[in-house]
This record gives sequence, C-alpha cells and structure tokens, in this order.
Amino acid sequence: MSRLPLIPYDEASDEVKASYRRFHEAGLDKFMHQAESLAHHPPLLEAVTNLLLAYYHHSEVPQRYLELGVLAVSARNACEYCVVHHTPQAVGTGLTLEQTTAVVEGDWRGRDDFDDTDRLVLEYAEQVTADANRVSDELFAGLRAAFTDSQVLELTMRLTTCTFFNKFNDVLRLEVEPIAASLFTTATGAAPDAEAAGDAATATGTGTVTDEGGTA
Repeated sequence: MSRLPLIPYDEASDEVKASYRRFHEAGLDKFMHQAESLAHHPPLLEAVTNLLLAYYHHSEVPQRYLELGVLAVSARNACEYCVVHHTPQAVGTGLTLEQTTAVVEGDWRGRDDFDDTDRLVLEYAEQVTADANRVSDELFAGLRAAFTDSQVLELTMRLTTCTFFNKFNDVLRLEVEPIAASLFTTATGAAPDAEAAGDAATATGTGTVTDEGGTA
C-alpha cells in the first residue's frame, strides 16, 4: 500500500482535477497512482504533468529506443512498478517478449537479435544509471553518430528522469494500477509481482478518469 494516501478525483481540488483530466486525455491513466500521489502538492503535479506531456507529444526519438532505455534503467534500479508499466510498451514497439526479458535480466549482450543502435542505447542506459561520470567519450560519440543532438538530449533526459521516477515510485511504495497490471499480463502471460501490484480487491478506490470527469 502507498505510504501516502492517494487523492481520488472526487476528493481533489479543481486544480488537481484539471491535471487528472490532462492525464486521461493523453492516455496516461495507467500512471494515475503517480498523479494521485503528486496531488498532495498541486504545483509539482502540474510540473510533472507538463513534463510527461512534452515527452509523449513532442518526442523525436523512435519509441523502440526510448522503451529499451527506460526498461534497462528501471531494471537496474529494481523498480517493479516501472518494469510492469514499460514491458507492454516495449512489446508494443515490436520488441519480442524474449528481448524485453533479456533487457530486464541484464543478459541482452549475449543475444543476436538486437541491432547496433539497440545495443548503443542499452549500453548508454546502463552506464548512465551505474555511473554517469564514466560514460566514455567513445560511447557518447556513438550516440551522436546515430542520433541528432536533439535526440541525444531527449534520450538523456528520459533516462535520467526515469531514475527519478523509479526512486519516487519505490520510496512511496506505489502499487501498480489495475489497468497497468492487465496490460502487463496481456503482453507477458504472467501477473506482475504481487507486492507491486497490490490487492485489486482492496484497492484504494481510485481509478481511471472518465470522459465525464469522474473515475471508473
């Protein structure tokens, strides 16, 4: 159970409700527990909402590489919440379940179904997470050869803020939303870790923001 109470739509201020609706309109309902935690500090909720919408609406990096990187960072940081959320998104980019499993388990180097750019992104994601001061000039030059400077900037931003979200989710012990758990099960054929998923039967009563402004 989350260490802070989640604030559902019907208990939120008008300012917070507006952010919740933006989450819903952007298709981010599966991350609502993050929003419902951030609702304790509405200006921070708005700032994070704006950041996420910039990521989702103005991305320049192919989604395959973003999801590979985010999955690698989340796995290295042992954030089950983010692994559960991003595994289906990675599969949705055309990656196989075997590939995503290899990324999560850290044994992707021994496979021959990742191309050179995949490997570059995965190396970068893992090194940034392990020790950002030791990203080599050679590795960074490889990124600049494969991507535009704007894409390198975006990829770096996504990977480093992923660590923020990993730690935020874990220290607050956010449970996986039922919709995210369902997507994970559909993609993998397995249920998410019970501790991360929580007990849907005893959920907090929070849910997806509907088009009418309530929750489902």
